Amino acid sequence: MDEDSCPTSKIVDGGYAAWFFKELQKMRSEGLLVDVTLSAEGREIPCHRVVLATVNHYFRSMFSGSLSETKKDKIEMGGVSAESLQQLVDFAYTSKVDITEENVQPLFEAADMLQFHGVYGTCELFLEDRINEESCLGIWAQADRVSCTSLSEKAKIWALKWFEELCTTEEFLQLPVHLLKTYISDEGLLAKEEQILEAIMLWVKHDLKQREGHLKELLKCVCFSSLDQGYLKKILKKDKVLAKLPGIKQLTKSQSTHETPRHILQQDMLVLGGNWLVPHGNDLMENETDAVQVYDPSQNEWSYDMHLPVKASCIQACTVDSKMYIVGGYLECVVCIDPEEEKLHLLADRLFPWKQCSATVCGGEIYITGGRVHQLVHSDNGTQRQIENYSKVQCYNVKNDIMVLGKEMPKPLYGHCTVTIAKT
Repeated sequence: MDEDSCPTSKIVDGGYAAWFFKELQKMRSEGLLVDVTLSAEGREIPCHRVVLATVNHYFRSMFSGSLSETKKDKIEMGGVSAESLQQLVDFAYTSKVDITEENVQPLFEAADMLQFHGVYGTCELFLEDRINEESCLGIWAQADRVSCTSLSEKAKIWALKWFEELCTTEEFLQLPVHLLKTYISDEGLLAKEEQILEAIMLWVKHDLKQREGHLKELLKCVCFSSLDQGYLKKILKKDKVLAKLPGIKQLTKSQSTHETPRHILQQDMLVLGGNWLVPHGNDLMENETDAVQVYDPSQNEWSYDMHLPVKASCIQACTVDSKMYIVGGYLECVVCIDPEEEKLHLLADRLFPWKQCSATVCGGEIYITGGRVHQLVHSDNGTQRQIENYSKVQCYNVKNDIMVLGKEMPKPLYGHCTVTIAKT
């Protein structure tokens, strides 16, 4: 063989890395050359400083700096459970950890405190996969304790949606005051103000001696102007804790304690009218429906609870004060759906029934613009189909149930879109 073709060096991998840590683990279990003992809740865990310092910056700083622990043979580890500390020390030797629903909470907190970032991230993913309507509050509180923002936000989204089911649970009653305040003041909270007030009182009375001092601050999260006044008078008369709070009358008379209004999330999605295709001989034909189809995203279910007064398509819908108003699609009146009553109400009947119009809410009133209508015109020459475009603005006053006409549009439109924006 040519001397120039021979390699000048050769790397030999003896597999020492895995073997080395295996031997260290064996030495630890036999108590060989251990030079420090960690202690938590009365349990002593002998180990090697060099191993902990190699895999973890927290222990590297502890053992190599000027801290008193540098020279101590035994170190008391406060703030962590014995079992979690044992798991993290085992992880330092084996790079393996067994996370379960029973141990994830103390392990997550210990990994956060002792800066075991790999274990911390695995605990986060473990909990994220288990967020649901029953676990969200507990996971939110857990994430808050370890300052895990992404997990906290994911759990919060669930908690905002399931307030009514959660507000009487033990997890809710154990929430720290700062987290409770964040919860009930969120603009996306799906709850009535009456429910929020009752939940606050339930939380306070769960440990009245310790929590009564937080009551006034928590009540600032309630929009008292949205409460039914009869209900408010009744609860002030019935609830002695609430009634004797200094300044309660002034607080309840304020127009709103929110800097911005609470935006209630919608539980259901309504599909109103429309066309579907039905067999007609050898062909298909369009058929309008009067059905109001209700979709519940949380349950992934459809239901048919109501019907429009007539079959309609190309209609428009707006919401004002939690009620839905439907116009267009040849409807000759304004149709109102009240979600609380689950009923339809027929309102102003001076509506021009234009299809493909557009509607939006501005200043608490509904503005309807444009649209077109197909009409049959009879003459001496027979009956002809005529299309007419509409150019006027129709304004529906929700409070007084009246329809008025506004100025004509520069050009008659149909199939367009309208939106309301704030002036700056």
